[in-house]
Amino acid sequence: MKLPHFKIRKPHVGHSIIKKNILNIVFFVAIFQSCTKDENAKSASSGDAKLTIEVNGVEEEPTFTINASEVEDKIARASVRRSSIGINDSEPPLYDIESLPEFDVLSDIQSFSPSSSSPINIIDSNVVNKAAKATSKAVKESSKAVTRMAAQTRYRIIFYEQGSTAVASNNEAIAGTAMEASLDVGKTYNWYAVSINATTVPNINGSGLIASSSLANRDVLYASGVITPVFGANTLQVTFSRRTARLEVDLNVRGMFGDIRNTTSLEIGYRVGSTFASVFQMGDLNIRTGDYTNITDSPAVTGANMTATATSTGDAVKKAIFYTVRNNNIANGSLTVRLNRLDLTMDDASVRSFSTATLVPITGTLTPSYGSRFVINARLIESAIVVNGAYFARTNMVYSPSQPDAGDRYRFRPHNNYSKPDYNNEYWRWRAATPTGTASTTDPCGSVYPAGVWAGPAVWHFDQLGSTAPVISSTIDGTERIARTWTATGNASGNSSGYPSNNLQLLYLGFYTPGSVLENAAENLGSGVGTASADYWTNLPSGSNAGVARYLVTQNANNVTSYGNLTHHNFAQNARRPYRCVRY
Repeated sequence: MKLPHFKIRKPHVGHSIIKKNILNIVFFVAIFQSCTKDENAKSASSGDAKLTIEVNGVEEEPTFTINASEVEDKIARASVRRSSIGINDSEPPLYDIESLPEFDVLSDIQSFSPSSSSPINIIDSNVVNKAAKATSKAVKESSKAVTRMAAQTRYRIIFYEQGSTAVASNNEAIAGTAMEASLDVGKTYNWYAVSINATTVPNINGSGLIASSSLANRDVLYASGVITPVFGANTLQVTFSRRTARLEVDLNVRGMFGDIRNTTSLEIGYRVGSTFASVFQMGDLNIRTGDYTNITDSPAVTGANMTATATSTGDAVKKAIFYTVRNNNIANGSLTVRLNRLDLTMDDASVRSFSTATLVPITGTLTPSYGSRFVINARLIESAIVVNGAYFARTNMVYSPSQPDAGDRYRFRPHNNYSKPDYNNEYWRWRAATPTGTASTTDPCGSVYPAGVWAGPAVWHFDQLGSTAPVISSTIDGTERIARTWTATGNASGNSSGYPSNNLQLLYLGFYTPGSVLENAAENLGSGVGTASADYWTNLPSGSNAGVARYLVTQNANNVTSYGNLTHHNFAQNARRPYRCVRY
């Protein structure tokens, strides 16, 4: 039997090549993966981890608004003797006017700390309840847990490998702009961030310190933490906290009728007896602990570095900001603002300068802590001249309708050295809101800032002056000027060198009749027969008339003058006469 014949086919060459190629691909993939693992290991130790840094903002930046007019109304009403304006004598004053050697002051403190939910008005403990009533409506607040940093604010963030004092990464950045730092994957770092809340940022020396000279009166912001970056995306969100207390002094000279000049200089501190110690301090910041060393006093703040608090009051109220690291309690009765220099520009552009190193006592306690904020209101008031127990304003009251703030339109003239008065604004109808306003409606002296501190005079104020006082006659710019002058008999603040004169002077300016005719003015006395009078309203009404205190000068045909003593009269309320305000 013949076996079948089978033809055996040889393997196809292409199959072998494919198999070989597959094996090669597998081999190279394995080699590539091995290389990639090695490269990853290299990246983990070569600073190739990318860390994106973002700033959330600043913790609890306290903001609050003080309704100054309402607070000051409470203060002023409490400052004036109740018997003169019909306020209940049984209610103790919330605030007292402090008489200083050159001027007087009304002060208070508003505070806000990160742990509180609303601002607190700080005064003497025995009137805390009444203070709350006085300020509860006057203060509004708002606070956010984190506030954004202003555009272009710079900060510095530094990384140290844990256990090392060598800087791994030092970066300067701008808040609001994400930045990247290059670190090693898998290593643990301590990081520290600092800012002075400005468009510049200080550097850190090799010991991890920022010099106090770079931080003096700066809003120091600080943050720290620990991070271990991983391979891939890493994000670090930074939230700063404050490393200073913020003390603000609102220096208010509206009651002195001038503007604060740039040469003014002030500090804040406390008194031990007559010795002043500053609480305005800064030290070297240790970036790794957040603590300060080598703490020293910071330089005083000048008027040039102060800012106006409102457009309407301009440079009459300027804010000085003090950032301090001091955190000791300052007891009530010792807190003090020291005016190293006080220079004012008056309404007539003259400059009034007061003595150096004037200590201004502030009512209230103060306990600074990091992140706390205090606003100290120091309202300076022109001192009165005291003669035989009567407190008179130094000059006549005028109305200044051009003042942006209505509370500043009632002012005292800067001096008495003039013969021609402000005809439109210095002669008033009796108790009118404006010189030509409706009579018998209000006490215009009570509107002189701070409202309620001054008042229209009573009859007894003029009676206290007595009958013995020299009359001085002179010529200014070709016009006769006559003034009766009394020497001050009390209060040190009435004898300050900062004022043009410390004598009480009443000028013979005459009056306007209800028909608007100027009579008895010294400027009209001339060389013939005539009279001139110093007429001033008092607060005594009599039907459609009102009380007038008068000093008369009579001149005969031979130019011989005689000077009469004080007499009291009742004249029409619609006539216009000067006001010389007083304090009760």
